[in-house]
Amino acid sequence: MPSGKQGSLSPKSTKRRISECPTPNSRNGGLRINQKVETCSICFSDAPPDKAVRLTCRHGWYCDHCLTMHAEARLSVGDVHVPCPECREPIQDYSLKQFLSEEVVSRFHERSIKKAIASSSNLFSCPTPGCDMCVCLDDGEEPWLKKCPKCKKGSCLKCGAQPYHKGISCQMHQLRSRNPQQKKAELSFKKWMHKTGTKQCPQCHMGITKETLSKQATQRSECHKMVCRHCSTRFCFKCLAVLTDSYTCGCSIDAHGFINPVTGRVMGHLKKKKATTTKSTGKKVKQVHAKAKGRPGKSKPQPSRSGGKKASLKKKR
Repeated sequence: MPSGKQGSLSPKSTKRRISECPTPNSRNGGLRINQKVETCSICFSDAPPDKAVRLTCRHGWYCDHCLTMHAEARLSVGDVHVPCPECREPIQDYSLKQFLSEEVVSRFHERSIKKAIASSSNLFSCPTPGCDMCVCLDDGEEPWLKKCPKCKKGSCLKCGAQPYHKGISCQMHQLRSRNPQQKKAELSFKKWMHKTGTKQCPQCHMGITKETLSKQATQRSECHKMVCRHCSTRFCFKCLAVLTDSYTCGCSIDAHGFINPVTGRVMGHLKKKKATTTKSTGKKVKQVHAKAKGRPGKSKPQPSRSGGKKASLKKKR
């Protein structure tokens, strides 16, 4: 687990009383910093003043050491934010800066930028190691970064080749530049994906599996509706169709939702359509289907009123 210097809590908080600290009920809700010794809800040790916080969701107290370890653990699994240890509500950035070091906060910012780039089709980052330059391409524009404004290097924004492979495609360049060891590693990885049924995200192409590898092709233990942990794209695990609030591929029933890979909560899929209303009255339009009475195919003719009167006159005569 990466280690970083623990950030100090706000030094100005020592001059304020606990009643003056922002609370979740106030308009500018924020963290509450302890003014006396409090017991940490994670390690159950006594935290001295200014070394523990209570979050805006009213959970805590948590000592700064446990929160730092919790944030670094979320970084190690690929999260882009720090959730509350109890209710999983994300902690805001301005609150993180009060108890995390600048190094850890910057790593979260870099992770969020990478996630935004992975979820977009026209955003690319400079492939040079250590360069955080982000480039936006128009539709149909060649992915050639002739000279990066920061690292001053030219590269291909799609495959990361340096220098740019002018005149040939990314696939052809990769085939020409691969060595025998890379070919063997790629072949073994593809065999493993085919054997276990692993799929790739249709947006960022990250490898995704279900928890039970032996039952990935069925929905007996897990549904086909998936959420990519890397770019948050919602898609079908069976046909790899991207699912939206108004579109479903039909591989899973509409009542099934998604599971948030970070919080573990259930997220709905299709939004309910609103009932159509007439402009004049504003009442809901309902279709009423008339049902014929009696046996089908044998309808009794109804005599007209005039014919019934003539028949009664003849009887009287």
